[in-house]
Amino acid sequence: MMHLKHHVSLKKLIIPTIFTLLLGAVFGSAKSDAQVITRRNANQAIANTQAPYSSNKALALQPATDDDPTAIEKSRNLVLNAVSLVDCANPTAPIAFSVLGFNNISSGQDSVLAYGPSSTSGIIITNEGPSWVAPTTFVAPCNGLYFFAISFIKDAFAFGGTEDDVNVYLTRTDLGNTTLAIPGSAWSGEGSGKRSTGAYSVAIRLIRGDVIRSWVHSDGNPTRHLSNFSLTGFRIAP
Repeated sequence: MMHLKHHVSLKKLIIPTIFTLLLGAVFGSAKSDAQVITRRNANQAIANTQAPYSSNKALALQPATDDDPTAIEKSRNLVLNAVSLVDCANPTAPIAFSVLGFNNISSGQDSVLAYGPSSTSGIIITNEGPSWVAPTTFVAPCNGLYFFAISFIKDAFAFGGTEDDVNVYLTRTDLGNTTLAIPGSAWSGEGSGKRSTGAYSVAIRLIRGDVIRSWVHSDGNPTRHLSNFSLTGFRIAP
């Protein structure tokens, strides 16, 4: 009799345990799927809260061409008119921006990277100052030492992208509208695989009104596809 009772007790213990494990597996899987869906929709969720571009998110201007001095001057004026010299005198005044772009296709001639203007082609994550003129241009609203970081993912799985070399670099346009490349670049070399990354950062002193833009360089005619690319900058010190 004791043996039978012990056997029944084991059954009472094992069956609920198995049932609990099965429930955990089912609901745990559902939770995991929900998390994946949440991650997939994260960028779009951010886009929905920050699009369309508005005055408190970005100063909207679409340059006519990459080297149009009129468009550069308009971008400069938008920022300088929005930020006074009184603001610049405050060393703790926040000057920072962070933008994300999607699906840039390039080959041959260098071109300016655009982070937008729609939520499907770019997202403005941060624009304090303001200092970012959508969709291509940072204007230094104050004199100071600034830090910039760029990164990208090269993707040969879509849009006819290849594994060939691609570089992303920064340029500085001064008040005389002379544009020079800032030394260094983010680089993904040829043969680095179907999907690879590049990153670069730099600290540089800027004058109020200096313009910073990011460019993509594709060495030759084969198509390069950047699935996403980011640019972040902020003032370190006056």
